Amino acid sequence: MTSRRLLLIAPGRGSYAADELGFLARRLEMAEPGSTAARWIESVEEDRRAWGRVSLVDLDAAPRFSPAKHLPGPNAGPMIFLCSAVDQSLIPDSAGKTVGVIGNSMGWYTALALGGALDFRDAHRLVDTMASAPPVGGQLIVPWVNGEWCPDADEEARILGTVSELQRRGARVWVSIRLGGYFVLAGDESGLTALEERLPKRKVGRHTYPFRLAFHAAFHTPLVKEASERGLEALSDLAWRRPRIPLVDGQGRLYSPFSTSVDLLEDYTLVDQVLSTFDFTLALRMALRELQPDLLVLLGPGATLGGAIAQVLIQEHWRGIRSKSDFQAIQGSEEPVLLSMGRADQFDRLMGL
Repeated sequence: MTSRRLLLIAPGRGSYAADELGFLARRLEMAEPGSTAARWIESVEEDRRAWGRVSLVDLDAAPRFSPAKHLPGPNAGPMIFLCSAVDQSLIPDSAGKTVGVIGNSMGWYTALALGGALDFRDAHRLVDTMASAPPVGGQLIVPWVNGEWCPDADEEARILGTVSELQRRGARVWVSIRLGGYFVLAGDESGLTALEERLPKRKVGRHTYPFRLAFHAAFHTPLVKEASERGLEALSDLAWRRPRIPLVDGQGRLYSPFSTSVDLLEDYTLVDQVLSTFDFTLALRMALRELQPDLLVLLGPGATLGGAIAQVLIQEHWRGIRSKSDFQAIQGSEEPVLLSMGRADQFDRLMGL
């Protein structure tokens, strides 16, 4: 048995896109009959039939990706949750010991299941309930790092200053997620328009920023108070418990198997986490410092969160990584710091450990 220490990272909304179509089918081909992956897929399908939801297996098998069908919360949230959970179930014991689980935004709900704070079916109901809340407001994303993914303090201050200025003028805008070298900002329509007008345009790769996130509501802001209240009422019977594996939340708080307040965990998940900034950067930073993993494993679907993860590693100077070039060099070595299961080459590498 290897002594390698694994930190699992569950992605959030936006990770299942056109390139991920067929993800569940490909994973199911690898799963043995009666395996955890097969049982979890059938469990979700059974729940969704009972709730009158479209089949995720059918959505995944669609001939083409349809934003109108695949991206709305009631489909996208459970799809990402299930894909991530299935990936976790496929990690071989020989890869190492999981010492912690974190998630980005709705990936926190996945982390609760994988860490054992909720059983799988309760976690699925949590995901479905929160993802099905009536959408209010929206989100956009904007980078604050340079081309080498190093922090640009002036750009960071400019973005945060713009948000503060608009808030002083009465605009309903907030920092929704701190995401490595990005800020996800959220607000109502007039607030988002004001942000787009005031923030400088910047082209990075295929996107011009600030970039609107399709079908995303203004989660992690006071605008979604109704979703929090709905969750508290509909999910009052969830069987919360201390996690089997340490968790780190979006405020950098560590929940261990030995020292977790179950009431605090529930309250954070259904209130604070919904209504206030989700700091993925802080969650990962604290997990690195407190849990000292040897390898980070980004669960599927997709791999877009890998950039934000790398940017946090750069900010931390983790294993001497101080730039995008450093990160790429160590990724090409015999001992990479991150393996993304949504990438076929890195999935195969993880399976071979």
